[in-house]
Amino acid sequence: MSYTGRPSMSSYEKPSYGTGKGVLPPHSLTFAQALAIAAALSFGTPAAVLAAGTLGLKFGTWLPGVGAIMGPISQAWVNVLKVFGSGQPWQGILTIALACALVGSLFEAFVFCQYQGQQHSGDS
Repeated sequence: MSYTGRPSMSSYEKPSYGTGKGVLPPHSLTFAQALAIAAALSFGTPAAVLAAGTLGLKFGTWLPGVGAIMGPISQAWVNVLKVFGSGQPWQGILTIALACALVGSLFEAFVFCQYQGQQHSGDS
């Protein structure tokens, strides 16, 4: 019988990362790290998209032929951002981005807890 370099399915064992309960495998994220990454991405993505969209609409008003259409759209969008930002469009972008960060963080916490529950239910 020749050795193929792979263990057979019958001899495969789950790797052990330590003896203490709650020991994480290498290259896994802690809850704080996962939460920070989720919050940063959930904040940064909407902030960048909203800022780029607002700037795109503003710059679109300067284009000949399209400016007549983009002007009212741009003004309406800035008015929506002013509602969320107490009169300042940039505060509206930050408010929406912070709300998205909160929702993303809550979702990450839920998924992390679900994953931990599945890990511990399989230990018994």
